[in-house]
Amino acid sequence: MTTLTHTQGIVLTKRDWAEADRLYAVFTKAHGKLELLGRGARKPLAKLAPHLEFAAEADLLIVHGKTMETIAGVERQQLFPGIYEDMQKTLLTHQAFQLVDAGTKPKQADTALYHLLHAWLVFLDAAPPMLTQERSAFLFGSFTWQFLSLLGHAPQLLF
Repeated sequence: MTTLTHTQGIVLTKRDWAEADRLYAVFTKAHGKLELLGRGARKPLAKLAPHLEFAAEADLLIVHGKTMETIAGVERQQLFPGIYEDMQKTLLTHQAFQLVDAGTKPKQADTALYHLLHAWLVFLDAAPPMLTQERSAFLFGSFTWQFLSLLGHAPQLLF
């Protein structure tokens, strides 16, 4: 028997799957990282795909099937246009999301990490355009430090 779940999440990554589908990695408040199947998301007239943009916060309706979880409905809640306007901000967001995708296991809820991701998106959206490489490296290092601290891998600094 299939069940439905309603949750809120941030789209981390997407990749093509089968002929017309896409797999989305979404970090949710209640369930942690989920791999969700968007049926028909690669079709030109897909109804779900525009709401599942990179670095968007969305309300998701998820169907739990036998083998995979499928997106049944989605409504975008917040888009961060300042991130798309600057290539350096887009790269920072992509690097941070790759780190989160690689460093977290599926279905392990972590509300503190969700709030860190949301705060990161809000910060980058409001940051001034044309960040320098040095500033970008510093910001990514700061995000990495906070992320590792949340996972329990913070270095012990003794003076």
